[in-house]
Amino acid sequence: MEKKLGVVKMRSVHTVFETKDGYKVSSVKDEHDRNERIEFIPFFVITTVEHFLRPGPYDVEEIYNYLRARQITITWDYHYGRDGSKQKFYLRKILCVLIVLRRVQWEQVGKKYFYTLNIKCPECKSVKIAVIQYGLPTPELIEAMDKMEKRKKDRFILGGCVVKPEKYFCHQCKHSW
Repeated sequence: MEKKLGVVKMRSVHTVFETKDGYKVSSVKDEHDRNERIEFIPFFVITTVEHFLRPGPYDVEEIYNYLRARQITITWDYHYGRDGSKQKFYLRKILCVLIVLRRVQWEQVGKKYFYTLNIKCPECKSVKIAVIQYGLPTPELIEAMDKMEKRKKDRFILGGCVVKPEKYFCHQCKHSW
């Protein structure tokens, strides 16, 4: 038995259904298209991707590279495509499920889509959250940070050499948890 959870309209129309084993995502170019593509996504794939997403807006390419570096994508059924195009297509479907579940929000900037994990500050409910990175920064990291645009700089802050239990920092009220 399937339960329709919602629809996400980006470049295509993605309809998300919940099944007993996972999620089914049906994609068509527009409402009048009858050539739908259906992808099945197991629960554990959604949970794993959500676990590894970080606060801040990222495009599909950045999310894919981050997951690939942590060998998350090797657990997917799609191992082919020299440039990872099939896996990126699958990742877009995973993100559609997370959008319908209200765990991720998205926005279009020009031709790109940016996805943001819905983490809110427990104090002020702001979504301007950064991940706290602990450890001594390398000279390469400091140089890279100097060249980053503000949108990317706000994704993380340096927490110092001593690792503390706090993982997130709110730019709005300066609370960390």
